[in-house]
Amino acid sequence: MITTIENDKFAVAIKSVGAEITSIKTIADDREFMWAGDPNVWAGQSPLLFPVVGRLNGGVCRIGDKQYHIGKHGFARGSEFELVTSQSDKLIYELRESEGTLKVFPYRFVLRVIYTLIGNALEVAYEVENLNETEMYFSIGAHPAFATPLGDGIVGSDYYLQFEQKETAGRWYVVDGTIGGCTEKYLDDDDTIVLNDDVFNADALIFKGLKSQSVSLKCTKHGRVVKVRYSGFKYLGLWAEAGARYVCIEPWFGFDDNKGFHGQLSEKEGIERLGSGDIFRSKYSVSCK
Repeated sequence: MITTIENDKFAVAIKSVGAEITSIKTIADDREFMWAGDPNVWAGQSPLLFPVVGRLNGGVCRIGDKQYHIGKHGFARGSEFELVTSQSDKLIYELRESEGTLKVFPYRFVLRVIYTLIGNALEVAYEVENLNETEMYFSIGAHPAFATPLGDGIVGSDYYLQFEQKETAGRWYVVDGTIGGCTEKYLDDDDTIVLNDDVFNADALIFKGLKSQSVSLKCTKHGRVVKVRYSGFKYLGLWAEAGARYVCIEPWFGFDDNKGFHGQLSEKEGIERLGSGDIFRSKYSVSCK
C-alpha cells in the first residue's frame, strides 16, 4: 500500500513494504526528485537497512553460542510495516519481531519510521525499542536514491556532491563483500565529488568520521539541489550502479563486516548497543529545490 503526505511545497509517497520512500515531488511543477526504481538497473528507491547495514562475513552473525544468517542489509526492507499514524503531513510506520525475524535475529523489538513534512524538507526519524530483558545489538541506516536526470545538454558529470565543509578523509573499500581497509586518501581538503561515470566502479564510497553533517547533490547546468542533513550519524555511504542516473546518499549507524571478522555481533565495529527497555533515536532530513 502506498500512502501520500503533502504540504504546500511537496508531496511524498511511502509504501508499506519496507516503509520506503517512493516519490518526492514539488507541488508547484510536479518535479520528481527520487529515482524511479527501474528493476533493469536497480529496483530500490530508499530501502531501510536493519538490523544490519551491508554484508556479514559469510552472511553469518554470532550471538552467544549460536549463529544466525542475515542477508545483505537485513530484513526490514522487505517487510510489511504497519501504518499506525496517518496525518496530512506525517506518517508513522511500525515493524515488530515475528516468528520469521526471530529465526535470524533473536531479539524482540519495535522499529518505528516517522516521516514528517516540515516546510521544504522531509524529516525521517528512526526509533528502535528494545523489548528484551538483555542488551540488544543492531545497525540501522538509510539508502535513499536521488535522480540525476539528463537532457537539455546535461551529462552525468555535470552532477556533483558537495559537503558542507572541506574534508580530508580516506575511502573504505568493499572487497568480496566485506570492508577490506582504507587504501587511499579520497578527499584531500576538498568538499566536492564529481559524479562522472566511473566514480562508483569500485562499489560504494564509504566514509568514517567526516566533519560535515550534510551533503548536497547539485548540477552545474541548473538549480536543482537535494540536501541531506545527517547530524549524529557515524558513517556515510555514497553509491550508484556504474553509469546509472541516480546517486544514493546513505547515513549509517554501522557498515559491512571487516574482512576476516568472525567475532560476536556485540564485537562488530560500528554496532549499536541498546539496553533493556531503552529506545534508540536518530533522524535525517531531505530538502529539495
